[in-house]
Amino acid sequence: MRAAHQLLFRAHVYIVGAPALGTPEQMANLAEQPAYFRVRHKNKPVKPIPPIQLQTYAIDYTVMAHQVSSGASQNGSGLEIAVAAFDGDGRMLNGVVENAPVILSTANGPANQNNFFRAGQHIDVPMSATTIRLAVRDLISDRIGAMEVKLPLAGEASANAIAPTANPSPAKPN
Repeated sequence: MRAAHQLLFRAHVYIVGAPALGTPEQMANLAEQPAYFRVRHKNKPVKPIPPIQLQTYAIDYTVMAHQVSSGASQNGSGLEIAVAAFDGDGRMLNGVVENAPVILSTANGPANQNNFFRAGQHIDVPMSATTIRLAVRDLISDRIGAMEVKLPLAGEASANAIAPTANPSPAKPN
């Protein structure tokens, strides 16, 4: 996917907790996604998909205020944030789109030059995902910024690996 650069933003993506089997609510959310969608029959209820291992990710977005339309900055709800997880074949495994409850923050520096909007989002990602795509859209100007993050995150693979035993058995000569 090509990154969209009409709206520049920074994102901090990090894991929340350890991978775990999906809850019935999480699996019901996944059932609505293209990779898990099942055909519904009129006379038969759809069987829930069996739980799979999921990793929850949190994303903290930061957008410089001078890039956002003035109407968005006045009412505080003019940004849309989206995150989607994809497997190696490019199939979307899960996705979340939200109107961002933005918070205007001010850093030290000249007025209006260092103001920025912050927003946060969570997504439950199947362990088979290879990428997460992030996007921010100014709803008033329709300008978009997007980026892709490869999975697993740096350090994540080693954190989820099984630790070796404390005292491994020494090799015995033949």
